[in-house]
Amino acid sequence: MVTSRQYMKAAELTLRVIAATGIIAAVAVAPGLGVAFKKFGVAKRLRHTSYVSNILFRLKQKGFVAFEGKGKYRRVRITPAGRTYLEKQRNQLITRPKKRRWDGHWRVVMFDIPELQRSRRDALRRELAEAGFKKLQGSVWVSPDECEEYIKLLKSDRHIGKNLIYLKTKDIEYGSTLRKHFKIT
Repeated sequence: MVTSRQYMKAAELTLRVIAATGIIAAVAVAPGLGVAFKKFGVAKRLRHTSYVSNILFRLKQKGFVAFEGKGKYRRVRITPAGRTYLEKQRNQLITRPKKRRWDGHWRVVMFDIPELQRSRRDALRRELAEAGFKKLQGSVWVSPDECEEYIKLLKSDRHIGKNLIYLKTKDIEYGSTLRKHFKIT
């Protein structure tokens, strides 16, 4: 059985795909979302043919998407309310609660962006710093907070795909120094 939390996760992913591509032809929505759903771990629910249609219908009811055209020319586009919702979700991922329980795992982000794309690399570094990551080396950043969804969104938003790697580990060199930095006891 699919829970409402799983539906919301799929709905958020659908909104992100629509936001990233602008306007999507309705005929192409299911295959395009299928690839994204597999990547984000929601592929099993695609066995039901109405699954994507139901997600889009709920997003339309909430005012996050709008349909344009008819028949094979029908398109889905994200609305200003949908963009606002996405930004709100992004901000929730970025802001760190003052009191939190640490699960004992470090989240490590490593990237390799060529010198020719220095501005993209610098923008990524600024974003990671704003999100509360600590720089270990120029292209290696660490955080104690759960941030997998944020990193997926960041990779999609910045179009850096394979140039960024996300790791989750229990052990890390300089762990005691990092615990002090993040005020983890």
